[in-house]
Amino acid sequence: MAFDMLCWLTGILTIVIVVNYLNEKFFKIPVEIALLVSGVVIGTIAWYIDRKYGIINDPLHPNSFFLNDYLMNGVLCFMLFAGASRLRFSALRSEMSLVMALSLVTTVLTSFFYGLIFYGILQLLGINFGLYYCLLLGAIIGPTDPIAAMSILHKIGLPKDTALVIEGESLFNDGVGVAVFVLISGIVTGQASGNFFTIMSRELLGAIVLGIAFSLISYFFFAKTKDCYARVCSSIVAVGAAYIFSDFLACSGAIASVVVGIFYATRVANLEDIEGRDYTIFRSFWDAMDIMLNNMLYVMIGLSIINIKNVTNIVYFVVVALLVNLLARYLGVLAVAVPFIKKLPDGYTPVPFTNLLTWAGLKGGLCVALAMGTHQMLPYGVFNVILVCTMAIVLFTTCIQGITVGKVYLLQKEQHATKNSVLNIS
Repeated sequence: MAFDMLCWLTGILTIVIVVNYLNEKFFKIPVEIALLVSGVVIGTIAWYIDRKYGIINDPLHPNSFFLNDYLMNGVLCFMLFAGASRLRFSALRSEMSLVMALSLVTTVLTSFFYGLIFYGILQLLGINFGLYYCLLLGAIIGPTDPIAAMSILHKIGLPKDTALVIEGESLFNDGVGVAVFVLISGIVTGQASGNFFTIMSRELLGAIVLGIAFSLISYFFFAKTKDCYARVCSSIVAVGAAYIFSDFLACSGAIASVVVGIFYATRVANLEDIEGRDYTIFRSFWDAMDIMLNNMLYVMIGLSIINIKNVTNIVYFVVVALLVNLLARYLGVLAVAVPFIKKLPDGYTPVPFTNLLTWAGLKGGLCVALAMGTHQMLPYGVFNVILVCTMAIVLFTTCIQGITVGKVYLLQKEQHATKNSVLNIS
């Protein structure tokens, strides 16, 4: 098993190196998108070979490739810590009320809007697919993905406050999405362990407490030692322990990881400003870790296509899934943008703000991992439908929306400037 894992990691890193080189020389598109497309191409070839000849053995066989093990039980906490450690809480504080409203209200509404609209359209098309299965799919794709948001969106030149809101929402809405997922999956399996508010309180509040507790303990050693490598180790222990204990106590390990990341980011910034300490090695380590794990993840998302089997009415499912994803996200953001009209960043009004956040609502590895985590709780056919829809949404939001969201922002900026000039003339 350990040797198989070594083979996997070496193979995926080889793909990362080759694709990075080719993209830098020829294609010159965002590297995350190049890696994702490459993974899809390789995964499709492997899927065809296995389907036709049945010669692909472990660890490439679909039955052994489950992204949720790698992400949810492995590297997710470190990726979230690396992303959160770049944020300064002092900067996020001014947008906190809007970020929390988007994280809580928008995520819940998007999940339920998605499930209900998806179910309704399938009924109109005469396709029988259970309501709770539709709601479960909504819970899977409801939250935006923090890894996709931080790795792609920060490169497109959005205004500072708007970018901060998008990143903050993607970091904090994970716990809410997991709470909805746990609730719906409990109903589907008949093992519900509480109502939504009970689950969400445990997921969020418990994670915050654990994140702060382990941050304080590890930070004691971080601040006292002069060994820069020991400081790095203390941060690894902090986020790893917070994630492990959160999982053990049924709290959101992702939220705990974000809390640890923000805690360390704030304290390190204070030490740099007050004491003039140099934390270059600390930052360089987490930057390198973030880039490496991100690149590997995008390849693995693409390779996940080898898990897809035959799905009846696949075209209908994919088209409906993509359309409903945009509609549900739009309604969920608009429900927050209207009451927060005076707190929208960078002079936005509700409709342009909703348009931008709808198109910037990228989905990524977290969604695929949750979808693949349902393989033991759902009938085989239902699992395949959910995986196909999730993969379609992830591919579309990453490759199409991820490439064009900068153009959407610029178009809105031009329209706003034109509107202002017309008003000034009149």
